[in-house]
Amino acid sequence: MNRTISTCLCASTAALCLLAASSTASGQLFGRTQPGPDGDMSNVRAARIEIEKEAHDFGVVPDTGTVTCVFRFSNVGNDMLIVSQIDSECGCTVPELDIRDYLPGESGVIEVRFDPKDRPGKHHKFITVKSNDVSAPERKLGIVVEVQQAVKLSVPAVSIGRLVHGHGGSGEVTLTSEREVFNIKEIVIGGAHVTSEIVKREKTTNEAGKPVHAVTVRFNVAPTAPRGFLDRQITYMTELSRLDGKGTMEHMVRHHLNAHIAGQLQVTPEIISIGTIPVGEEFTREVRIFNLLDKPFNVTGVRLETEAADAGIIVTHEMGDVGGKQVPLIRMTGKAPEQRGAFNGSIWVTTDLPDEKEVQIKFFGSVRAAGRGPIIVPPANKPDGQPSPVTGPTGDDTAGGK
Repeated sequence: MNRTISTCLCASTAALCLLAASSTASGQLFGRTQPGPDGDMSNVRAARIEIEKEAHDFGVVPDTGTVTCVFRFSNVGNDMLIVSQIDSECGCTVPELDIRDYLPGESGVIEVRFDPKDRPGKHHKFITVKSNDVSAPERKLGIVVEVQQAVKLSVPAVSIGRLVHGHGGSGEVTLTSEREVFNIKEIVIGGAHVTSEIVKREKTTNEAGKPVHAVTVRFNVAPTAPRGFLDRQITYMTELSRLDGKGTMEHMVRHHLNAHIAGQLQVTPEIISIGTIPVGEEFTREVRIFNLLDKPFNVTGVRLETEAADAGIIVTHEMGDVGGKQVPLIRMTGKAPEQRGAFNGSIWVTTDLPDEKEVQIKFFGSVRAAGRGPIIVPPANKPDGQPSPVTGPTGDDTAGGK
């Protein structure tokens, strides 16, 4: 009977010891203990991320394909490391991490891909790694890359400028490449009223003296293009020889073309800015009207539209000499309204041109209260030690004004 009890007690003791050991091991792996009485932190359970290198320099890369690098790291702490988030500052840099939890001593890899397409020049990009490392919950990883264009453009965008409606216009761009093979296979224009043509192909040298293929493309805006701002994305599908010399590859190049299509009459300035003036102040502004096609015309009348009725605005027109040419001059005179705030309106000018019988000229201004002298700030104290009052204008612009 005593042997049986003794055996049971031994078995129970062993089970308790095994449970305690298991609990201790589990606590060593995942638990946390408190700092010692003297503030010693050496016994605190914590994850700690150690990154092999925190920056990578790709050097000079072509814009014909994505480049990739890796950042290796390890959990050198004594608790589970959890990488909760990885952020990139732009869409061209994409970080990837398959596993987010790492045991003490375990290592991982963050893969970073950079897309150089349409990003010429030198770039510095950063990736933020967030984890449960208490000492460094956020770590910055950086990449440096200089993107070299396989195909260069003579201008970043073809800006044709102002065109007279019904007359069309054109603009050019030259594409160059140092590759042994360079051909434009297709030009895609993102919209109507614009056509393209290759007007020149040649072998020449660039500013560095290197031989290049050069192709000049002309874009024609049709006379049927509607009035307004015209913007088209231009896409070139090109064929380039590979850097390793093993065959050719397709490469896409893009830019924009824009033009402002308006009437033959140009108003200078296009908008009348009266500025900010005090109540009751008189003003005079003048604009000139030119015919871009250099055709004679006459102003047959002017009409005012505004809600600032108390401004007393008067609009007149006459012919004046500008650069040896007689052009219409539109003059606006008036007085700042009594009501503070912004005021605006339009002047409509009628002409004897059959295709442009009316021109709109917009104007705007702002009215402030008339001050009654400068603000005077006296000394902080009178000679007798008493504070002095601060005086200022008594108009609506004082602190108590409304």
